Amino acid sequence: MLGICIAFLFFGYLKLYTATTFIVVLALLLYIEYKNKLRFMYRFYRTYLVLLIPFYLGCMVIKKQSLLIFNENASLKLYLAYLPIEAYFYFLGMLLMAVYLFELFKSKMVKVDG
Repeated sequence: MLGICIAFLFFGYLKLYTATTFIVVLALLLYIEYKNKLRFMYRFYRTYLVLLIPFYLGCMVIKKQSLLIFNENASLKLYLAYLPIEAYFYFLGMLLMAVYLFELFKSKMVKVDG
């Protein structure tokens, strides 16, 4: 996953949406994989794959109603099922941050209660 983020950063560093998305995801992955003491990524990837289905369906419903418009000049113009590839990684970053914070607070609660 780190290699994919670096490759997309290499090819899309001039695009604002692409650069910010992949810099944030790369920073999160590096921190959580190498600096963090909590180990939950094996469960996270499975959860991410399952949650891609409702994410895609929700985006398609919103896009069909013309509520969601992607700026083609800010992305790589690389689409996967009518969504820019950056949207999937943006979702990964948001979900990863939420799961990390949940796991962090859960581990703090165990230390306080224990």
